[in-house]
Amino acid sequence: MQHISKIFAETTPVKATNPKPKKIKFLVDNENQTPQSSKKLRTILPKNVTQILASPVTTLAPFITTGPNIQAISSTPTISIPTITPLSAIPTLTPINAQQLTIQPTTSQSTLIRPRFDYGRSLEITRKIIEEKDKNCSKNTPEKSRKEKSERQKEPLISRLTKVLKRKNFYTVGRRQRGRIQQQIKQIFSETTDYLRSLGLCLSNVELNPIELDEADFKLKIRPPTSDCPDKLEPNVNNLLYYKDKHAISDHAYSDMKKRCYLPIPSITKLKERRAEINSMFEIHDNDMGVYLSLKDKLEFRARIYLENKYPDGNYDSKKFTDDTLYIKLSADGTNIGRNLKLLNFTFTIINEGSKAKTANGNYTIGIFEIDHENYDTLTKCFKELIEELRNLKEITIDEKKLNLVYYFCGDWKILAQITGLLSANAKYPCIWCKCCKEEFFDLDKEWSLVDPAKGCRTYEEHITVINKCPKEMKEAGDLKFGYNKPPVFGDILPIKNYIIDMLHLYLRISDNLFNLLVKDCSLLDNFEMGSISRFDVTQYTHLNNLQKFLNEKCNVKFTFLWTPETKKLNWRDLVGPEKNRLFENLDLSAIIPEFAKLDMLSKIWNDFYEIMRKVRAVEVNGDELKQLTRQWLIDFLNVYGRTSVTPYTHAFVFHLHEFVDLYKDINAFNCQGLEKLNDMSTGQYFKGTNKRDSALAQILQKRNRMEYLSPYVLDES
Repeated sequence: MQHISKIFAETTPVKATNPKPKKIKFLVDNENQTPQSSKKLRTILPKNVTQILASPVTTLAPFITTGPNIQAISSTPTISIPTITPLSAIPTLTPINAQQLTIQPTTSQSTLIRPRFDYGRSLEITRKIIEEKDKNCSKNTPEKSRKEKSERQKEPLISRLTKVLKRKNFYTVGRRQRGRIQQQIKQIFSETTDYLRSLGLCLSNVELNPIELDEADFKLKIRPPTSDCPDKLEPNVNNLLYYKDKHAISDHAYSDMKKRCYLPIPSITKLKERRAEINSMFEIHDNDMGVYLSLKDKLEFRARIYLENKYPDGNYDSKKFTDDTLYIKLSADGTNIGRNLKLLNFTFTIINEGSKAKTANGNYTIGIFEIDHENYDTLTKCFKELIEELRNLKEITIDEKKLNLVYYFCGDWKILAQITGLLSANAKYPCIWCKCCKEEFFDLDKEWSLVDPAKGCRTYEEHITVINKCPKEMKEAGDLKFGYNKPPVFGDILPIKNYIIDMLHLYLRISDNLFNLLVKDCSLLDNFEMGSISRFDVTQYTHLNNLQKFLNEKCNVKFTFLWTPETKKLNWRDLVGPEKNRLFENLDLSAIIPEFAKLDMLSKIWNDFYEIMRKVRAVEVNGDELKQLTRQWLIDFLNVYGRTSVTPYTHAFVFHLHEFVDLYKDINAFNCQGLEKLNDMSTGQYFKGTNKRDSALAQILQKRNRMEYLSPYVLDES
């Protein structure tokens, strides 16, 4: 009987240029050679061949070849088939256990039996491999996967989204898990592509909000086809033109960037054509002071966009439609562009737009005027044509739907006094809304109102009567003018209650007063007299130095006291809004003026004012509660400081702020923060993106018109 004492498996790699069949050599040698471990055999032999060798010999029988020193050699890329000896011609062999096989080095070529064998292409071995693979992967068959995928797609979308987030809140999981959830949500929505495309639609943007920002109605916006709306053709051109205007990129820079960087973007010619097309939609007028737009045309344009966003189905007659009145806030403010140039921006916002009305994007420019000084005569010249149009514009019509218009005006104290025809804030009767004398600002025993004439409210009729009287006759009769100086710029279009106090300037001016009083307290404790010194070193004054160090180190505010030898005065800059917020949040007066006699009361004044302003911003307080809080604050303030420290803004804070809250609930919708941001943008728009050969103001206004027009078509713009 012939014994198989060794089996050695060897594979020959197949070359790309001249592939050769893979071969297995079966070696037969004497039994007296030193055996080797079966572990090495398992390492050398392929996995499936080892399984076959472990089976009975009948399994190997079809692959055993006979004849001395037979070797399968192939010099061509064809498959070579070994010579097969029938099973009946082979002596009976016992089953071979793969673990009992040993490997010995080959000592003689005469003992070699090299069968012509290609295990990779053998039908039987392939069948064995496939069967083994099917056995192990029977649980994950393609048919079953396709069936599960089909069933999963049939499941409702909301149910699948619920399963993704059923365990934890999205904002509480880790960064990696949050990324996986985002991919799952994206995959779920992407599976709706085929269905939407069958309807001629595509899913371009999905916005998911935190649950605390949940809105009452789900909004679905489907844009009309570009064939019906030529203004929406080539969205890439719209996007590029919008950001080109937003970041003040010149035509030359854009063209050079496309040419030198080989960018696949539209040429500057296409952008110029689109720019000219949009400019032609808005007719710009000019007067002696600057340029302006038709208020009616601009209101109709913005009102149409507002209604399309809120009612995408166009059903204005449904029960959900409540916007039969649009509340329009007018604002104006001057800004210094250069050393010898000052611009006046005149804008409006639609209060119905909610939070957008508080931003720069929600302030829509009506006119831009170049002025020397911001005074009554200048404002009258700037707004002459607009006021005439405003007087007759009581309603507008959008798609046969009439909308009533209610106007308000909001600004800082200076421009409010000029618009209403009153004297400035340092006059004897400076209040915009009532006839309170500045010597009575502190008197809490008296009641002042902006709506009740019995409590000193101003009226248009009284205003006109007083200014029409002869000053000499009034002086002889002992009548008072109560600060009335000239007729209101807007005439009787706006009642006095529609002139709204600006929350931004209210916060800034009262906090400025508190800070100036704090500097004065530090100076008194340091025995610092401005006019008696010729040289100033802040380190020699303990409390002033404490205040400066506290702002720099604790509040991260760069602040320095400056001494002017010519005037012998100590100067300091006013803090801006974010810096004041950090001061209020980190304030520790015990580290600045620990020796102050009424330190606890002073700390209470600072903390209570900041808390009251926070509640008003968050709409957490009603008019009655606010009235009690502000009156108590004034009592505490007067316990520390004198009556002369009460400013006009302080008077409005105590006597009129609660009335505005009662009238309009969220008074923050009227603030001028967006207009202040627009003023900051004006400098860049004037110097960076304007062609000085033509009207600079007209080009700034055209640029703002384009940005307002294109903003609804630009994704991810807030």
